[in-house]
Amino acid sequence: MSQKKEAITIKFKPDYNLFKLGLHITLFATLIALMILGVNNLQAVLGFLTQTFATVMTLLSPVFIALGITYILDPLVRVYHVKILKKDPMGRRPLATGMAFISVIIIVTLAGYAITISLRGSDGFRLVDNTIRAIEEFTGGFAMISDQLKDRIGDFNTLWQGEAIAEDAINTVTFIVERAGAQIIRYLSRIGGYVINIVIGIVVSFYFLADKQTVLREWRRFLNLCFKTKTISKLGEFWKQTDFVLSGYIRGQMLDVVIMSVLISLVLIVLRIDYAIIIGIISGFANLIPMVGSIVATIIAALVALAGDEPIRALYALIALIILQQIDGNIIVPKVVGKSVNLHPMVVVLSLFIFGSLFGILGMLVAVPVTALLKHFYFEYAHKRAASGGTGED
Repeated sequence: MSQKKEAITIKFKPDYNLFKLGLHITLFATLIALMILGVNNLQAVLGFLTQTFATVMTLLSPVFIALGITYILDPLVRVYHVKILKKDPMGRRPLATGMAFISVIIIVTLAGYAITISLRGSDGFRLVDNTIRAIEEFTGGFAMISDQLKDRIGDFNTLWQGEAIAEDAINTVTFIVERAGAQIIRYLSRIGGYVINIVIGIVVSFYFLADKQTVLREWRRFLNLCFKTKTISKLGEFWKQTDFVLSGYIRGQMLDVVIMSVLISLVLIVLRIDYAIIIGIISGFANLIPMVGSIVATIIAALVALAGDEPIRALYALIALIILQQIDGNIIVPKVVGKSVNLHPMVVVLSLFIFGSLFGILGMLVAVPVTALLKHFYFEYAHKRAASGGTGED
């Protein structure tokens, strides 16, 4: 009698929960090990991350430059495209872009020639080199002017306390001029190392502006591949609000710089003030720093005029610049900048102090738009909280 042997098959059923737990433990242990390794070699890790970030930023800098130029020039291209080239408005975007670039080139060229003319012993039109020379000449000349003013104050036999206050004020303005001049020279000196990136950025920005609709269509297609529809909608809303706050301010301020630089330079030339064009350009760019910039620029012009052969011109310059600043604040800025920022003066002062202390002149330039953006999103969040009954649900 034969026995039938039956094969016993054991089925293995994997425990996916146990597998996930093991995977999480492994990943957590690896993360802890990397953190310990990073802490023990913190300096090397920071150096590696800094170097990597710098390399990535260098590689992408032409794109960032192109995006910046595109963002600033887009309204000008739109004006040429819609207002001037009314015939066939959809097919002449490249022509409008070319007209916008030519306009900018003309403005930069005129500014360069103005700086060249203001230089003593200039050897030709070289925008960056001549700008650096002009700043060096002005800061050096202003140091001598401050010494002359101190001597002149001493000749007036003023009270000791009043003389000390005046000298402190002159020393403060001189320090601001020298420090700002040194930082501007340092920034301009670095431009030479980024010539290729700047040129590539300008070329790319031309194509961004000329083929705006195509670029936007491809960008939306890329977003659809990477993100969900809800996420894309949130990103679009975020950019829409950011653009609402920043667009009018940034573009308007750039136009205000050009207008005020020309007006102040012309007034100071008529009054025969030394360094008229340099002071005009400095005053125009100083308007990018609300409140503080215009005051310092006016004081600089008055001090330069006071040290001249006819001190009465200082009074004329002071009156003229105060009038121009009033025109700028009450007529020009509301027209070209609008009310997209709408910050309380105390908030402006605090933001200038904080950003200036942390990041210097560059921080003061971005203080107002960044603060305005933070304020806008804060109130948006507070409004949503209030609308949802304080539960935080949208």
